[in-house]
Amino acid sequence: MDFFDYESDTDLTASGVQKHVMPLFLIVDTSGSMEGEKIQQVETAVENIKVELARLNMSNDDADVKLSVLCFDTAPRWECKVEDPSSANPNFRVGGLTNMGAAFKELETMLSRSQLIQKGQCAGFKRAVLILLTDGVPTDDVDAGIATLMKNHWFVKGTRIGFAIGEDADRSCLKKFTGNSETVLNVNNVAILSTILANVAVVASTTATHASSEGEGGDTSLTTSFTDTANEAGETVKNAIEVAVIENPEISQDDAEDLFGNW
Repeated sequence: MDFFDYESDTDLTASGVQKHVMPLFLIVDTSGSMEGEKIQQVETAVENIKVELARLNMSNDDADVKLSVLCFDTAPRWECKVEDPSSANPNFRVGGLTNMGAAFKELETMLSRSQLIQKGQCAGFKRAVLILLTDGVPTDDVDAGIATLMKNHWFVKGTRIGFAIGEDADRSCLKKFTGNSETVLNVNNVAILSTILANVAVVASTTATHASSEGEGGDTSLTTSFTDTANEAGETVKNAIEVAVIENPEISQDDAEDLFGNW
């Protein structure tokens, strides 16, 4: 499927009016250290996200959430590109290094404004939600990747959230990605990862579908800055975590304190 090439009826309202598209990107560390419970929790979260986003799309007459999954280890790979949630089937096979910088550069190519203008068959685009998950330290030049992303309009104006899985995760690179330490979540108890990831992804996506549109192919006149969107994302994350803690008794007080450790 070509990026932002929409031809299915799922992008139309019941009356046949084209809908906006809200892209959700999951950027997932699939290096060797993610093997076992960590990646299993990610898989469970994604299945839950798919179900909830399908429901959201059915109930929203203005926008559809489209799911993309970019995995990275020694090399980045797209497991799905801007698909209807119900049809996405990412394969989270693990192994290799943690070349996050290469993943950032690959992500930037898919956030290309020229791609959006040439191939966007929809009413317009909502700001993207980008969620980065890692349990380790980058093994390549992550700063070069960040520098590339920082030149991209769609990245700068998106909602960016980071998940630090376990105590060995490099929180500094996650903060560079999100622009705000408050949007980096510390998940030291891996057993709650699927619950937290699903809640945050769905709440952030729901919020984004109701936000202002980027317009046809992106409106570069918008003045929202990297810092502005980072601060807005902080409120979204806080709301999602508060709901998750209330609705899921398995999340302990210690877990909650870890998650809010950067506030």
